[in-house]
Amino acid sequence: ENRLQTDERENTHPGNNRLRGYVLATTQPHCSAMAANLTCMRAVLFQKTAAIKQNYRSLSSRVNVCAFQSPHWSTRRPAIFHGRSCQGITTRATNGEGSVDRPEVELVTPDITKEPLEMPPAKLVVLGGNGFVGSAVCKEAVARGLSVISVNRSGPPETNSAWTKEVEWIMADVFNDASWADTLPGAAAVISCIGGFAPSAADMERICGDATIAGVEAAVTAGVPRFVFVSVHDYNIPDVVKDKSGYFSGKKRAEEAVLSKFPVGGSVLRPGFIYGDRRIPELGVTVPLGLVGEPVQKMLALDQFKDLKKAVEFLPGSDLALKTPVSVQSVASCAIKCALGESLAPGIVTVEDIALSA
Repeated sequence: ENRLQTDERENTHPGNNRLRGYVLATTQPHCSAMAANLTCMRAVLFQKTAAIKQNYRSLSSRVNVCAFQSPHWSTRRPAIFHGRSCQGITTRATNGEGSVDRPEVELVTPDITKEPLEMPPAKLVVLGGNGFVGSAVCKEAVARGLSVISVNRSGPPETNSAWTKEVEWIMADVFNDASWADTLPGAAAVISCIGGFAPSAADMERICGDATIAGVEAAVTAGVPRFVFVSVHDYNIPDVVKDKSGYFSGKKRAEEAVLSKFPVGGSVLRPGFIYGDRRIPELGVTVPLGLVGEPVQKMLALDQFKDLKKAVEFLPGSDLALKTPVSVQSVASCAIKCALGESLAPGIVTVEDIALSA
């Protein structure tokens, strides 16, 4: 048509109008059929997209698109997306010059008789999972339906709680990879709750630092995507005091290993005082730390204490008394959220972040 308009400008001829009318009358039915084909395909894709959304959990879902006939093709051209084609029904659309084939669509209901495939629960490997914090992490993970493996030196905790039967307890030495490394393949994350106290600074360094670092190296070798370390709040104590104990310096080295080896999937939780029912196996007693921690947590949340903390935060060691306690359940919940990549970004997780994530 554009060519004809150009010809009319260049050389007006009486036959041009007749030729233009002939071309339009000849091509218009074909254009109409092509438009009908496109409309038909769009409707089919819309219907099949809705079907896929309804059955998105089934890995065997497929998209079905009908076979269609065009006046430009002498044979059927089925358009199939990894599945069964639909029936194509061809009718006649008449116009002034004759008739052309126009496809209509008959959708075939997908055969969705199989049960959707259930994904296995995510697997977590908890290092030191029978202590105060580790037991809470394992218990929370079981409550969320996760597969839990605890690696520690003494096996399950001394309790008859039902959740302990849902955990696979591996008695192993974290420094001996061969004794527990086979638990790591396929794990979504490793959570290290290793920590404790010892008579010498060297032993403290080994327990609070080297043990978790060994876990980090093993997780990297096994290709585990995430690593979570339950550390300790960075109290405003002089470094010379921290380094002398071995506790804080060991935790610091473990933090650096986690964040350097897992720059995308590494999380370091820094809680302060953790309260809850803490069992001391050596004494056979349970200490209800919540009797102290919970009231202090509520008290420090008051506005007047917030102002006090700001006023004295420059004093060395002031946050030993004024840093807000958190419950062991909050720490466990936060650790699992970090392990599964839920809501919290990787990196340092402060006391305030732990409280907010609960």
